[in-house]
Amino acid sequence: MSRKVPPTAKIAHGLRMWLEHYAFKVASEEDRFAIKTDPTFLPDPIIIPFAEGCHPVLTQIEADMIAEQDKADEFGLAELYGRTREMIMRIALIVALSDWSDVVGLSHLEWARDYVMYYHGKMVEMFHKNLGKTEFEHIAEKVCALVAKRGERGMTEYEIGHANRPFRRLVSRDRQEVLRRLRVDHRVAVVETDTPGRKRTAFVFKRKQG
Repeated sequence: MSRKVPPTAKIAHGLRMWLEHYAFKVASEEDRFAIKTDPTFLPDPIIIPFAEGCHPVLTQIEADMIAEQDKADEFGLAELYGRTREMIMRIALIVALSDWSDVVGLSHLEWARDYVMYYHGKMVEMFHKNLGKTEFEHIAEKVCALVAKRGERGMTEYEIGHANRPFRRLVSRDRQEVLRRLRVDHRVAVVETDTPGRKRTAFVFKRKQG
């Protein structure tokens, strides 16, 4: 099957104007000429300051990051917040420039703060959730969820393998490790019942009482 090639999209006039404006935005007309003719020319950077109202917010962001680092330090994740304030400031600059602004305003900073903190928090949460987990632990969690859905009937080892591909692919020794974790860490008990012709050994999730 051949890959579908999307049609070529036209660049919007506003985006083209924005690119032209900032690609050649320099401090003087001499620099403007030089940057167009000399690829090695390095113009002096243009400073885009933060508006006065941004400084209390930046101070609060720094305090919030220190608090988040203190909480994350217990799990060895404090370094994940080491450059969060810098990331917020960089994105605030991008937002300000996209708004054709010569300063980083309060609305630009607040938008960047909310954006970075939301997705940064999601990243830290994911790291925390998966910290130190082995492949066996991940499989055991999935298998436990399957077993719990079967109620008092539970699932045999064969049924678990049929329903969960990662478990089915394990060698016998590793399967036993997963089943051990079910019993030790996930309140799953081994229950034997008599069925016509043979005994049935099932893994049953024991819910908390009350």
